[in-house]
Amino acid sequence: YLRSRIAPHFLYNVLNSIYADAIIQDAKLPDYIFQLSKLLHYYVDESHRDLVDFNDEIEFYKRYIELENKRYNNKIEVQFETIDNNISQKIAPLLFEPIINNAFKYVLKDGTGFILIKFDSPSKDEITFICTNNKWNNSINNNDSTSKGLSNLKARLELLYPHKHELVITETETQFDVSLHIKF
Repeated sequence: YLRSRIAPHFLYNVLNSIYADAIIQDAKLPDYIFQLSKLLHYYVDESHRDLVDFNDEIEFYKRYIELENKRYNNKIEVQFETIDNNISQKIAPLLFEPIINNAFKYVLKDGTGFILIKFDSPSKDEITFICTNNKWNNSINNNDSTSKGLSNLKARLELLYPHKHELVITETETQFDVSLHIKF
């Protein structure tokens, strides 16, 4: 049930961007559509599985981040760091999507925005995820879609990795920091 509630909030915005590009007949339009189709392929064909290869999940996030940043004309500095691509670990699909989605939702979009997304593996049976972004306002104001996404994530973590995860969300006046540590 929780997995079915993973909604690609960015989809609506991407389609609006594609529509705007279609109106002005932007040459980037075919690339947008192709990238979007790859993301939707993953959502439809892979996200229903209990576990996916960690490397496939990383590739999904690389595409996701690239498409999100294109929406903002690459005005956001995104630093993406990941571990060795030979990790054989399997993980529940789309665990990190709500966090990355929120980073793009709340980051400054005026050319001074930054997002750091980092995956690390301190040992073969654990993964650490860090996401940091500066923000355009002083609070989330309990945005309904944000709080639903995070509450669904917390519920999924409790069901999938009980007593084997730690999720820490910190908000300061100027930035959000999220850390998720999972043991397998």
